[in-house]
Amino acid sequence: MASKSGERGINVEIFCESGKKIGLGHLYRCIKLARICAQVQAISTITLHNRGDFIPELSKILPNDLQARIHYNAHEWFSSNAHKSSKSSNTPVLAIIDSYLASMALYAHIQECSDALICLDDTLRDIYPAQSYILNPSPESCAYFATKPYHLWCGEQYAIMPQVRERELSHRVSSLQTSLQAKHILVSFGGVDSKNLTQALLQELHAYLESSPYTLYFHIVLGGGYTHKLYSPLLQAHNKHHRHIAIYRNLSPDIFLSLAQACDYAISAGGGSMLELLGLKIPSIILESASNQRTQIAHFKEIGAIKQAKGIQNSLNILTSLLENASQTQAIQIVLESLQLGDALEAALRDLAESLLFSTLKPLAPI
Repeated sequence: MASKSGERGINVEIFCESGKKIGLGHLYRCIKLARICAQVQAISTITLHNRGDFIPELSKILPNDLQARIHYNAHEWFSSNAHKSSKSSNTPVLAIIDSYLASMALYAHIQECSDALICLDDTLRDIYPAQSYILNPSPESCAYFATKPYHLWCGEQYAIMPQVRERELSHRVSSLQTSLQAKHILVSFGGVDSKNLTQALLQELHAYLESSPYTLYFHIVLGGGYTHKLYSPLLQAHNKHHRHIAIYRNLSPDIFLSLAQACDYAISAGGGSMLELLGLKIPSIILESASNQRTQIAHFKEIGAIKQAKGIQNSLNILTSLLENASQTQAIQIVLESLQLGDALEAALRDLAESLLFSTLKPLAPI
């Protein structure tokens, strides 16, 4: 697809991974990033390269407006033969890598084959080639990388947030109860939920619903990589709490966001889902499901944007506390309103893409 101005556009090549052990967080994050790239006029083509042992059905996770713009390749892109140099081409290439497993040599090789390289970082790996762009939304990354030879896209304003139209976000899921006294809780533990936190929650919910004085509805979302078999008497039609539990599978990104927005609270793992909930201003109780989530969870807990739970039972105790004390919820909402998640990312991508397009690559000022 040519750029609207008639000028040649740049190609964006995104490299990520997914799998039963890796999870789906990188893939989902790169899909959101691809959607942001699709808003940049100077970008003509977007290709997503994914490696790993588990790939969800793309028609269910790619938004409709992106399916016509993204090219998808499922292959082992760790192979050096998978990359072709753009140095002799008239079409600039922007490479983006989101990987915990790629080596220093592979980062360097992909940088050599492209005109600019963006490295998505969660754990301060510091194995990236000089002059690459480091994208990490955690606040400590700013100080950590400050003296390194990188261009820094660091801090919460560079978080990769979903791009959803206002009319989609304002949509209320019609099946939800409308009673002012009822409270709806979204539950999401990621695309794979390797620790099976969902089953652990179900095991605690029977006693919790029995003892709670509130009318509560739990909306439990299972990711595309969830392979466990759920069991709970709560899911059986003859159980009196059956209608208080709803299970959703393989939701599209937009339907997930719409469901989330229709809820009053959320219990979630950290990572991408947490950032989406923060962006939707939903008071959230967060459990760590992977070590790479730790620093971001700690940051948002410290500023009062989330409540952190140490386990499933603790998350339900925190939920009770929020229900009993409206002031706690209000304090969280005030912090959520002050966040600037992702505000700078699209403009940074546009600036970089335009500078590549006109062959005047210029570093953005570090934060």
